[in-house]
Amino acid sequence: MQNTDFSQTYLMAPDLPSAITTEDLQVFYGNNHAMHDATLQFPENRITALIGASGSGKSTFLRSLNRMNDDVATVTGKIMYHDTDINAKNVNVYAVRRHIDGVPTAESLCEVHPR
Repeated sequence: MQNTDFSQTYLMAPDLPSAITTEDLQVFYGNNHAMHDATLQFPENRITALIGASGSGKSTFLRSLNRMNDDVATVTGKIMYHDTDINAKNVNVYAVRRHIDGVPTAESLCEVHPR
């Protein structure tokens, strides 16, 4: 069996224009370094899913994309929406949220309720 080094992981997007690209995105909750060097590319006009184990950082990453972490965490790195770094301090977060949103995770979204 071949040994695989997972210390460096990358996402290769197809040769399509990117709607959102992150470069070296890092998230800190106080002294807790919660996300390290996330560099991802999301192609325009495509549905993208983030899949991972509980606690792997999916929600932290998504909250960073629409600046929902601003009051609770320090987010560094670039979040490019088309040609604008929306992680820049002078960007209007309300304007960002009109363009970038997500579906929250909740068990109730998948439950079947008997009638």
